[in-house]
Amino acid sequence: MMICFEPYAGTLGKYDQETLLDMIVKAGYDGLDVPADARFYDYTSPEQTQILKERIEELGLGVASVCGMPGGARGHITDPGHKAESLAYWEACIAAAQEFGAGSVVVWPPIPEGVYYEDAWDCCLENLSHILPKARDAGVDLAIEFEKNCLVDNYRDGIRFCEQLGERVKLVADTMHIFNDRADPARCVRAIKDLIAVVHASESERKVPGHGDFDHKTFYATLKEVGYDGPVSLQYRASGLEDMTEACQFVRQMLA
Repeated sequence: MMICFEPYAGTLGKYDQETLLDMIVKAGYDGLDVPADARFYDYTSPEQTQILKERIEELGLGVASVCGMPGGARGHITDPGHKAESLAYWEACIAAAQEFGAGSVVVWPPIPEGVYYEDAWDCCLENLSHILPKARDAGVDLAIEFEKNCLVDNYRDGIRFCEQLGERVKLVADTMHIFNDRADPARCVRAIKDLIAVVHASESERKVPGHGDFDHKTFYATLKEVGYDGPVSLQYRASGLEDMTEACQFVRQMLA
C-alpha cells in the first residue's frame, strides 16, 4: 500500500511547493495527492504539470490522486450556475491525473448556497456523466468524497450515487467522515469494499491520526480483510515535519 500525504486540510498555502515536497520525503511518505489548486501549482498548464511530474519523480515519490477543490468562479460540480467552468476544471484534473499516473481524481460535492438538494444532485450526475468518458479514456477513477451535510452525506448514499453512474465512479473512505457519521468502521469498509478508490486518514476535526477516538485498529484490519491494496493518504492539519513523520509511522504500524 502506498502511504501518501494530502496537503489540503490546513496545510496548503502554509508551505511552498518545494518545501512541502521536501517535508513529504523527509517524513517517509511514498507519495502525495496533488492539489488542483493555484496555491500548489498551475494545474491548467501542461508545461507546469510536466515540470512538477519530473520533480516528483526525481524525489522518488508517486501520486495517488489529483484532489479537486473548486468553487467561486470555477464553480462546484453541483452548481447549476457554473456548469461550463466546473466541467473545464474537472477535465483539467483528469488530464493532470493521467499525466501524473494517478489512479483517481477526488471529487468533493458540497451543496452550493441557494441551490436545492435535488438540483445539486441532478447537476452533479449530469456533470459527472459528461466527464466520465474522459476519465475512462484516461484510466482514472472519479472518487466521490462523502461528508456530513454535503450532497453525498454518508457511505450508504455513496453506494447509491455510484450505482447511478457505474464504472469509474468510486468513493473516498475518509476516517473523519466515517467517524462523524457514527458509522461502524468495519461495516462501512465491507459495504464499500469494491468502491474504495483511496483512503483519507485523520481524526475528527482533521487532527493527527492516532490522537482521537476513531477506531483505526478495526478500520485498517478490515481494509486488509477485504483485500484493499490502494493508497492511504494522510489528510490532516499538519503543524510541521514532526507530526507528519508521526502520522506516516502510525499508518505503517496499522498496516503492518
